[in-house]
Amino acid sequence: SQLCFLIPCLISTLLLVSYSDYCGRKFAIVPPLVGDTLFTLSYVLVSRFSFSLNYLLAATFLSGLMGGPTTLIGGCFAYVADLCGEDPEGQKTVRMARLDMILGVLTGLASLCTGFYIKAAGFTWPFLTAVFLHLINLFYVLVVLKESLVLPDPRLTSSDPSASEAPRLNQSQAVTARLQGVYLLFATSKRRRN
Repeated sequence: SQLCFLIPCLISTLLLVSYSDYCGRKFAIVPPLVGDTLFTLSYVLVSRFSFSLNYLLAATFLSGLMGGPTTLIGGCFAYVADLCGEDPEGQKTVRMARLDMILGVLTGLASLCTGFYIKAAGFTWPFLTAVFLHLINLFYVLVVLKESLVLPDPRLTSSDPSASEAPRLNQSQAVTARLQGVYLLFATSKRRRN
């Protein structure tokens, strides 16, 4: 189960979070929310209708393919960093610490309360509650949350070739550049150890 999640998650996390530098932070936040919603919904179906556990393996793979919690956390930290910008007063550090504290406290509270909830209501209702909370998060990200990364409008960029801006890459070139960046990240770390 863990390998079904880990292998696609390693690749998709690096790609989604780094690609969000080019197309906005929601690109790194929305897919993990959708994947976790589908993953939790599969738990509802398996616990309620006693389906085969193979459905959970497929849902685990799909959740990993969509990034998982690592991509979600990476996208959230990048979002907070974008909001802080170039802050000379050190507010970025304080905001990052607050986000990390909130994640730690809520994770602990959720783990503590889940056992009591399962004991009181059985397995299906906690999973349905988690699906409902994921849908609320997804609605908030898609409708309420404003994009923190301001992207240049391609229609407003000048067509003068002597302009100082770098040329804008198309989608396939941008994905290729991200893959090369991930490769170089691991290639240079291997050379440093030798």
